[in-house]
Amino acid sequence: MFLNLNESQNTEFKQIWKDEYLKTICALANTDGGQLYIGVDDDGNIIGVEDVALLVETLPNKINNRLGIIADVIAKSSEDKSYIEIAVEKTFAPISFGGKFYQRSGNSFYKFGFIENWGKGTLNMIDECLKDGLPKPTFEYEWNSLKTTFYANKKVFEGLNEGISEGLKKLYDLIKNNPNNRSAFFAAELATSVKNIERWIKELKEKDLIEYRGSKKTGGYFVKPGEPING
Repeated sequence: MFLNLNESQNTEFKQIWKDEYLKTICALANTDGGQLYIGVDDDGNIIGVEDVALLVETLPNKINNRLGIIADVIAKSSEDKSYIEIAVEKTFAPISFGGKFYQRSGNSFYKFGFIENWGKGTLNMIDECLKDGLPKPTFEYEWNSLKTTFYANKKVFEGLNEGISEGLKKLYDLIKNNPNNRSAFFAAELATSVKNIERWIKELKEKDLIEYRGSKKTGGYFVKPGEPING
């Protein structure tokens, strides 16, 4: 049995799950969203995957804790083979994985006139990054898409971290006193934007101070047991 789909900018097949595929989910979210199928080979044949129930239970929290987004992880079956669809929505702001930003293709750069052809386009992107004082991006060709990695300026992020330390403390205390809530609630309570809340949530998770528990619709954030955040 096979899927009536081809791999593309928005669709990718993997035979098994590996944590390194969080990079693929990150790239999908930073582009136009899409689907990652686990238990499907490169030709679209459904070969099945083991431990489907365990993956459906653990992957949503893993994706949220590592990437700061919520993705739908759906168990599917065809004949006697089980496989998984991970549906990823496009994010309104870029997300990173392991301190790096990934993107599926250069379509957005076409729109802004940076790319005239792939060869010249990659050089244009490198030049633009260097002009802005950013490290040189790297490029990986996977199937029929180009995965672009942009590296952040460490000095800029150090300044941001200093500027939001007070916000982090307030958000941490709010989550501690009001567990099992999400970004919109925290934004209203702290009179700030959802974008700021989601940035602070990501930093708190990177510091291993909070975690998301439960499903996409009914879950929320909780403080992890341990030492409180320093003010």
